[in-house]
Amino acid sequence: MTAVTGHGDGPAVRWGRLPGPLRAALVALQALTADRRDALLYGASAVFAGATALLSGIPLYREWGAMAAGPYAAAALLMAVAARDRKSVV
Repeated sequence: MTAVTGHGDGPAVRWGRLPGPLRAALVALQALTADRRDALLYGASAVFAGATALLSGIPLYREWGAMAAGPYAAAALLMAVAARDRKSVV
């Protein structure tokens, strides 16, 4: 077993043994800009918080989900706009 050094190892080398769909997803994520990755993470967090608010059986978790979904969704929208504006400027 060899260690990955991070020096000159491209995605094909690092992720070569992973299943095809997972490898394709990792390559696609790596191709995103930092702003788009932020927007994706905030969006996923908003979905998770919304699902927690709707589906949790624990009242405290439902409360957290209801409080967190909006700010996460707003952050996702803000980062998506920032990513779009930055792309048009560059």
